[in-house]
Amino acid sequence: MDIPFKSLKSFQENYTSHLNSFIEEFPNATEIDFLHQLKRMYSFEIKFDNTKRVFNDLIWIKTRSFDESFGITYEDDEISISMFALIVEDYLNYYMPLIGDPFSYNPYSPFVDDEDVFVKDYEGFDIKDDPIKRLFIISENVASHDISINSKSLREIYLLQETFHYKYFKFLYFDNGKIKADEHKFQNYGFAVTNILNELDRKIFDTSIKSDVQDEIITENDYSDTRQLERMILLEKLGIIKYIQSIQNDVNNEKHTAEILSALSGINSATIAKNLGVMLGAKKNDNDKNSPYKNPKNLQLANNKLYQFNIDLTKIIL
Repeated sequence: MDIPFKSLKSFQENYTSHLNSFIEEFPNATEIDFLHQLKRMYSFEIKFDNTKRVFNDLIWIKTRSFDESFGITYEDDEISISMFALIVEDYLNYYMPLIGDPFSYNPYSPFVDDEDVFVKDYEGFDIKDDPIKRLFIISENVASHDISINSKSLREIYLLQETFHYKYFKFLYFDNGKIKADEHKFQNYGFAVTNILNELDRKIFDTSIKSDVQDEIITENDYSDTRQLERMILLEKLGIIKYIQSIQNDVNNEKHTAEILSALSGINSATIAKNLGVMLGAKKNDNDKNSPYKNPKNLQLANNKLYQFNIDLTKIIL
């Protein structure tokens, strides 16, 4: 399983575009799904040393051996990148006489860093592979159909499985007819893997915390745009007008009541005084042009808000 980011810089610069592509492909997914998928991919590249997460610099591989009595046997091994280079070279030396020189099929370097380079194989097909990878494809096909296996010469030949091992070819290079491993490049890749995993853990934590906070936020209703006449009805029904009058030195002074209500509501005190003149006591006249109750819609809107206030409605008059 090849990973999408080979360096921390690439991860930081291309994370958002990869996330957007992922969401476009999977509309029901979220960023946390994307992060967990990436973490699973990068986790294949690490191991634990005394509970500490470190880069796994050993390659899993299968040893294929031929026993004259029992046939083919397989054993699991772990090898270093340098041993991998020797195995590839051994494989190359064995198959070159059988299939010809794979390096002659294209004009590029045997080991191509540019993943977008396309070369032609010997049959004319476009293959997005370097020649060494193509050698393995060709040799596996030849081994399956055309070559009589000589058990003595093939003893301890290794099967390199595509899923796990073709990605390691980018750490090999051709030098004076020998295939060698660039251990410095391999180690640098290891640092990228561990640092990207650390970044993924940080993003998973931050995204989870953000999600938890959003879940805890209670949506608040905003009534700041309540119209003036609705406010007057609310002030009366909530008992606020009556309470203010009860603490005034002159309970019958509507001008003072209007001034206090103006300070609380932001409504002009003169306007409030006109409303109070036809809202209270014996002077109450709902048909007066200054009464908030003249338009039934004002009462309806005010009552709707009272239902939303989570209060004991039995203590007010609706």
